[in-house]
Amino acid sequence: MWSTPTGRGVRRVAVGVDVGRSAELGRLVAQAAPAILVLTHDDLDHIDGWRGFAPLGLAILQELWIPYEWAALLDSYDALSRGRSRVDPEIDIHGMAERLRSDFAPARRFPAESTPWSRAPEDDGASEDIDEGQLARAIWRISRDMNEFAKRQDPLVPPEFAEGEPEKIAGRVKASVDNLGTILSDATSHGVTIRLFSGDHVPGADAYYPWMESAGHYLVSIANAIEVEPIQFSTPSIADVAFRALATIQNQRALCPVLWHHGWLEGGAIVWSDSTGAWVDRTPGIGHLLNLVSISTAPHHGSDKRHHEPAWEALAPFLRRTDTVMVCAGGQWNQGVAAPYVDHPASRRACTRCRHVSAAQQRAVPGRSRTVSVVTDGRNTRLVVGDQCPS
Repeated sequence: MWSTPTGRGVRRVAVGVDVGRSAELGRLVAQAAPAILVLTHDDLDHIDGWRGFAPLGLAILQELWIPYEWAALLDSYDALSRGRSRVDPEIDIHGMAERLRSDFAPARRFPAESTPWSRAPEDDGASEDIDEGQLARAIWRISRDMNEFAKRQDPLVPPEFAEGEPEKIAGRVKASVDNLGTILSDATSHGVTIRLFSGDHVPGADAYYPWMESAGHYLVSIANAIEVEPIQFSTPSIADVAFRALATIQNQRALCPVLWHHGWLEGGAIVWSDSTGAWVDRTPGIGHLLNLVSISTAPHHGSDKRHHEPAWEALAPFLRRTDTVMVCAGGQWNQGVAAPYVDHPASRRACTRCRHVSAAQQRAVPGRSRTVSVVTDGRNTRLVVGDQCPS
């Protein structure tokens, strides 16, 4: 959660990033009364807390920011289930990627009543179950081709997803569609404005900084994506649904919000979410951005996996500064922690789960998890934690 004063400090505005895995965490986010909520990607430890957030938070929430792939997946899945589809003679990665991009364009902000999820249900035929076997086979073929396309240097698809049993793969897609559909239906029924963000539409111009665009009330922007809106929805094939499902579950496509202090482009925070930082090399001005912010989360819960090296390399100058704070949030207890986080001075880092210490030290933290607070006035930043990190 990020809370900052507006105007002359008369009113505070809160911005939320993700809602955690549990209903309890979702309720905690709702209690902070965010006006804007950014859902970075569809992993359950980031969105499953929606069931706790919605009953309280939707009464106050004004805007919901999400990856644009969610809209594409839901619309194509719905079209396929209603029998509106076409047959592709072969798997064409480039063609599917182009259809996904061409359905959207850089946005003018639009109100909730004009979003595609608030349309009245169509009555042109009953919805039917999509054949799980066909969907699973399409996902397997596309993920195989995508991995080959990437030359396996940085696989686009998690191996456990691409190589899983067909029924489980199709079930994962259906569960994702159900989860995302519930979130967007809840939001639009309460008049919340839905804003879509895409890394695929970021211009390649050297002077273009995505994080200076699409700012929400000058309180939040997205470091690796720009706002887009649907301009059409092309007739999908089952391969299109599979491709969009794979795009939706890619951690490296997670949105990375930038939270600004009092609407100033300084003294803010960057939230890496589960992003690998693969976008850093193609994003102009990333060094300038990291010089402006004073708070950063540890990429992907501080993961020490090699896929996150681009993010840690970009963060190196940030970590060398003496006025910065890093927070490592969540993560699995058996997940390793990256050396740059552990090497950061203990007075300028804090974790909600201290996974980098011994099991005995972990047990010393009540509940094994805790809340971490960081306070900044735009120029000075300090940690406020309930318990001292045992390291």
